Amino acid sequence: MTKNDFGFGNPEDIPHSPTGRIPKWVTDEALGKQVEPEPWRAPTTGQVLSFKDHERKRRNKRAIPVLVLLVIVLVSIVSRTNSQLTRVVYHSSNTVAILPVAPRVLNAPTPGREESPSPIGLPAPLTATSSSYKFIDYQSDNVTPVAFDPCRPIHFVVRTQNEPVGADPILLAAIARISQASGLQFINDGPTQEAPSFRRATFQMDAYGDRWAPVLITWVTEAENPDFVTNTEGETAPSAVSQNGGPKIYVTGSIELDATKLATTLQMSGGAQTVYAVILHELGHLIGLAHVIDPGQLMFPESGHGPMDLAAGDLTGAAILGRGVCAPYL
Repeated sequence: MTKNDFGFGNPEDIPHSPTGRIPKWVTDEALGKQVEPEPWRAPTTGQVLSFKDHERKRRNKRAIPVLVLLVIVLVSIVSRTNSQLTRVVYHSSNTVAILPVAPRVLNAPTPGREESPSPIGLPAPLTATSSSYKFIDYQSDNVTPVAFDPCRPIHFVVRTQNEPVGADPILLAAIARISQASGLQFINDGPTQEAPSFRRATFQMDAYGDRWAPVLITWVTEAENPDFVTNTEGETAPSAVSQNGGPKIYVTGSIELDATKLATTLQMSGGAQTVYAVILHELGHLIGLAHVIDPGQLMFPESGHGPMDLAAGDLTGAAILGRGVCAPYL
C-alpha cells in the first residue's frame, strides 16, 4: 500500500540527493510520464484457494531551478490528480505482487453531482465489533482511510458478456450486502459495453455524461486478462482523486471476475454461496478494505478457511469506511 499523496507543497518537499540533484522518476511523474511497474512475486505454496491483494501499485546543476519551477507550476495548475491506483486480487494460490502505478492528470465533471448535505445512508448497527480489519489506503495522516463520499450514491454498470448463468442475482445480493454493512448507496445503471481495464479514465463524458464514471464490473476471459490464465479469480481496483492537496476520495473503480472459473464453481454443490463470497470479498476491496490475518474474517487472504459472509471485523471496517468525508467540491 502506498501512503504517498504525490504532492509537493514547496521546493524543499521535492525528493533530491545531497548535491541537489532531482531523481528522474520525480520529474517523470510530475510531467505525467508513465513509470513502469516493478513486480515482485513470492514463492507459490500450493493450490489452496486464497485471497491476495496487488497494489497496482540527471540534470546538470544549471537545470535544477528550471525543473523545480516546472514542478511548482504543474502542482499549482493541476487541481485534481488520481491517487495511487490500488489493485486487489482474488487468487487461488499464495502469490503476491506490488505494482505501483504513477498518478495521472485527469479531467473532471462538474463538482457536486448528486451530492447531499449529509450521508444518504448509515451503516447497519453492529452487534459486535472487532479490530480485525485493515484499509487499502490512508490519507496523509496515515490514520484516516481513503473512502467513498457517503453523501452521494455509487453508480455501477455491468458488462454481462461472459456472465455465467445465474450469476446476476448473486452479484446484486452481494452489492446489497456491502451497502447494508457500509451505508454506502449503490445505483445500478444497467449493462455496458465498456471493455475491462484497470487504467480506465475516472471521467468519461462521451460514455457516461458529466459525472464520474460508474464502477465497472466485468466477467472476463483469460484472453482479456492474462492474470486469469493462472489461478486468479477476481481483481479489484478502486480509484481515488483529490483536489488541491485535500483528502483522497474514491469516485469509481473496476472489478474483474473470472467468468470461466466462477461458472464452474456455480455448478458445484454450494457453489452459489462460494461465488457470493468471492464477489462480496471483492466489493470489500472496492470500498477500501484490505486483507487481514484473522481467518475468521471474509477479508482473510484464503477462502475456505473462514466465513462465507462478512464477519465482525469486516463489518467494523465497512462501517468506518461508510462514514468517510463528504466531498461536494468533487
